[in-house]
Amino acid sequence: MKKIIIISALIISIFNILAQDLNYFDSALTQFKSGNYSESIKILQPNVQNGTTNYREYLLLAHSHWALGNTNQSIDNLYSALKLKPNDTEVYIEIIKAHIASSRFKGALELVETAEQKFPNSKELKLQKAFIFGKYGKINTALSIIETIKQESPNDPRPLAVEAELYFLQGDLEKAEMSLKWAISLQENSPFFHNNLALIYDRMSDNEIKQGKKEKAKATLQEAEKSVDKAISIKEFSQMVALKKRIQEKLSNL
Repeated sequence: MKKIIIISALIISIFNILAQDLNYFDSALTQFKSGNYSESIKILQPNVQNGTTNYREYLLLAHSHWALGNTNQSIDNLYSALKLKPNDTEVYIEIIKAHIASSRFKGALELVETAEQKFPNSKELKLQKAFIFGKYGKINTALSIIETIKQESPNDPRPLAVEAELYFLQGDLEKAEMSLKWAISLQENSPFFHNNLALIYDRMSDNEIKQGKKEKAKATLQEAEKSVDKAISIKEFSQMVALKKRIQEKLSNL
């Protein structure tokens, strides 16, 4: 009987180990969602050291490192995920966005062109390419790409949002406002669209202040405040809170 009890205890122990092994990714994901990014990385680290990290683990590692500001580690993990799924367009797009967010536009453009050979019909890749062209000052080329996508997908707000950013880069704030309002009419619950509209109004107010149009600038800043408040009400980000503070300070100085 004693031997049976010992064997049973060993079996229970093995089952517990297996359960932990199966659930460690969920634990890491839970830590990530709770904002404990370092802990999420710590949970996944043994697999990295053992060389057994899988696709979704690399993606979670990438997002955890990005949240901590570890840009290089984040991009390295995205490339590791890509090696495991070389035909996954979403991983390409993740890496491209990471390059753009860290102002590595050359690397982003090279990767877009590589990905386009595999996914020539990807709308998302075309949107990223247009945005990169805009950063290189090729606004008209970028707008031409966007116009084609708009015609193909008239109910998609994303090309309109990129178009607004291109006009913003060009300094044509009225057209930027029009494009973004159109995007919002198609997707009203995007906090980023409302935040970007607030940024456009904020820039407009700067021009109006320079022209001595203080009352007009005040009205524009009030519209900016409404837009950023709407963005925050949908989902709050620290950048939005900082923008609201800046707008309020400018209003108090008028």
